[in-house]
Amino acid sequence: GAGGAIVHTDCDASFANCTFSGNTCQGTGGAVWIENSRVTFTGCTIENNTAGDNDGGGGISAYTNSSLIVDTTTVRGNTAAWGG
Repeated sequence: GAGGAIVHTDCDASFANCTFSGNTCQGTGGAVWIENSRVTFTGCTIENNTAGDNDGGGGISAYTNSSLIVDTTTVRGNTAAWGG
């Protein structure tokens, strides 16, 4: 599956002052997977998450018609086969 912590499709969301750390998934988006959505992260930390063997987006993966806003957010130490 995708999105080790959150799978978000077909709606908008905002996350503030939160931490996504140490999440793992077999697919893409070690912490968060987004599709057909507009998502904002403000003052968050997204770190040390891992996506599956042949997938990308160790921290966040945003697909089809998605808008991602990352404001004053730390993204570090995430791993994936491609697109870390």
